[in-house]
Formats: sequence, structure tokens, C-alpha cells
Amino acid sequence: MQLEMSRNLPVRLVSAGSGFFLEWNATWRVRIPETMTLHMSDEQAWMLRRGLQESVWVPPPSMRKVLKINSVLAAPEYLSLRIIKRAWLQAVRRWLGRDVFRLSLKIRPNNADLPFALRVRAHIKTLKAREAEHADLMPLLGTDPGMWSGLNNWKGIKHRFVVMGLTQLAWRWLTVQPSGYVARIDWCQLSHIAWVNCHAALDRPFPARWVDRQTAAFRGFGALGLSVRRLADDLRSDPGVQMLKCLRLVLKRLLGTEGIRNQEEVISEEFPLIADWLSSTLQGSLSGAHRIRRGWTYDTLLARQAHWHLVELSMNQSHTDVFWPELLGRGQIEGQCDFMELSSLNALLREARTMHHCVPSYIDRCMAGEICLFHLQSKGAPLERATLEISRAGVNQWAITQLKGPCNTPVSNRMHQAARELLACLNPRAKPFMLRDGSDWTPQGLR
Repeated sequence: MQLEMSRNLPVRLVSAGSGFFLEWNATWRVRIPETMTLHMSDEQAWMLRRGLQESVWVPPPSMRKVLKINSVLAAPEYLSLRIIKRAWLQAVRRWLGRDVFRLSLKIRPNNADLPFALRVRAHIKTLKAREAEHADLMPLLGTDPGMWSGLNNWKGIKHRFVVMGLTQLAWRWLTVQPSGYVARIDWCQLSHIAWVNCHAALDRPFPARWVDRQTAAFRGFGALGLSVRRLADDLRSDPGVQMLKCLRLVLKRLLGTEGIRNQEEVISEEFPLIADWLSSTLQGSLSGAHRIRRGWTYDTLLARQAHWHLVELSMNQSHTDVFWPELLGRGQIEGQCDFMELSSLNALLREARTMHHCVPSYIDRCMAGEICLFHLQSKGAPLERATLEISRAGVNQWAITQLKGPCNTPVSNRMHQAARELLACLNPRAKPFMLRDGSDWTPQGLR
């Protein structure tokens, strides 16, 4: 049985000499640990309900009891976790006051506890004055509450972070960032401050979803953390400028990519390869082809990293080849286009050298049977080539997920039509097409 109670619940927070207690309906009482956060988790709510159920507290005779709500006894076993959380928020907000409760969550959105809220209440006048000056920077105040007694302006916080390694440029950049971004950074971590310096040097606004709370790095670029810490004091050096140019290009691609699925693919599959290549170039020579020059695009970065992974790391035919089952092999599509299935590691490497993209990063998905890749080449003039990715959409169904030309360029309508014809041959009840020997092939028994 779950109760749907009114908005005002019979709950209050009691501060005694022995600690904090939550009192429900003037009948049950449970002790609250000091580590209890203002935004209660499901686990904390479950422990709180269990403590109320096991309560042996007996109210004094002088305490007035409110035994019934909506004609039903509000016993703890009838309370849902949602009601427990709502009751806790009401009790804490009533006990602390609306301003203290709001400022505590603004300074520490995720880990504000009761002792921290009491510190906020002790310095409420100073904190409200700092909020009136710049509300978005309030999460910075959570680094050292001991400074609050003498915090006449934001200069004290600024000087503290400059000593920790924050640049003047980064501070000016932070003053125009939204609080949602600032709150996701762990400001006690030096590596996080190094990434903030890098963000400021890029001079671009960043959505909070692009920042990881553990590394304060761009998603997919955690491997650059060591290089960022080394260059934190001098991002205007030659290696620092190269890194900033690269990051500007990849963020421009991410901004131009539509759809969450496509963005996740760019972040998880392409960004780590570029970061691997960039880390090696920052540690080595920056002359010649490794230097990012005017006119480079994101596709140029993909081509450079593919060349570095495949040629400079000696990933060639001398390596042990890896194979996985073929579905169609080779053939022609109605005399308009030749196709060849990429069913081995060496085939993916050759495709990457020919088409200048990162197709070898798909080897795990190919071996798992999630996708199959094909090289398409048109017959006649003009000659056109493309790489086709077909993903499994069910037990007996496949779907086209990618069709790209050299350097991930778009392809013509003729290639799109050829890809649809090839897809029809993979799915059941598809029409036949011609093999190399001139015979027809029908996908019978494809499971």
C-alpha cells in the first residue's frame, strides 16, 4: 500500500546535542548522519525508511500527536521512496530557511550536506552579496569555506585559483560561462584546472555535457590529459598552438554533426584516434606534415591519423591477418557498380589507405557480426568509390548506416542507389544480382 499524501507532510528536522533527527508524524524518530546530502539518493531514502520502521522512540506526553492523515495511519511501511525524499526536502528547507537551502545547492549542487549548510547559514550575508555580483561563479566558493569570513569581493577567490595554476585568461573566460558548466568541474584537482586553461585558450563556449566530471576533459580526449598538464603554463608555445588548432577543428565537426547517435559515434570512435595521433606529434617533431596549417579540415585530421596508425606504426601486411565470415564476398550490382566485402584486418587497412578514413577502428564490431563493410566502385566514367557500412537491424534484417567517399566526403545519388540495391540482396526476399562468373545469386538460407 502506498499513500498519496498532501503537499505538507507531518515531518520535521530536529537538532539535538547528540546529533540530527528526523521526526515523522510526532510518533517515529530516526537519527540522521551528518553525511546526509540535501538531495537524498534512493539508497539514503531506503535507509531512512528502514530507520523509521525500526524506531523505538517514545514521544513525551506533552507532545501533541497527529496520528492520522486522510483517515489513514501514516505508518513508515506505507511510505514510498518518493514520499520520503519529498518529506526530507520539506523538513530541511523548513529548518534551514529558503535562502540557506538555495545557496547551499548553488555552491555544492551534488554534495551539500548538513554541516556545509550550517556554514552557509553562518555566512549568509557575505554569500548573498557575492551572488548578487556574479551568480554563475557560486560553485567556486565551495573550494574553501574558511575564506568566507573575509570574502569582501571575488578577488580573494581569483587569487586563490591563480596560485593553484589558473591563468588570467581562464578567469576572464570563466566569468562568462554558465553555472552548469562551472559546477561540473572539481576545482580542487590541478588536472581539472589545466583543462580549464585549455578551454579558455580555445575561446569557445562549451555545453556542460561535453565536460567529464572525472577528468574535466573533452569527451574522447582524455588521453591528452598529460600533454595538457605539461603545457598548462605555456599554451602559446608551438606544441600548445598545434593542440589548440586540432581541438578547434574537432569541436567544429561536433557542432556540425546532427543527431545524438552520430555525435556519440564521432566522440567514441574518431576522437580517440585523433587524440592518439596528436599526443605522438606533440611529443615528437612538429615539422613537415605533422604541423596543422591553414586550410586543414577535420577530414584532413582523419587522413593524417590514419596514415600515422597504418604507415608510421608499421601496421602493414606483415602482421598476422584476422578474418571473419563473409556474407556476400565480391560481385556486381546490375552492371553499374562492383562491390567487395571487407572481411579481414588487412582489407580494412587497405581500405583506409585508399579512402583516407578510420575504417580500421570498426574491426571489433565486424568480428562481433554487428556490421559488415563493403568497398563500392562505379563502372565507367566518372570513376567513383565509396565505403558502405551496413548494420544488423534484427535477426534477418540489415540497414544502411554509413556511406562515405574518400576522406568521408558525400557520394552521388548513383552510389546511394547501388547501396540500396546491395542492401536488398542482404535482406530476405531480395531480388538477385550478378556475381563475377555471370550467374545470379539469391540470398537463400540467409539467417
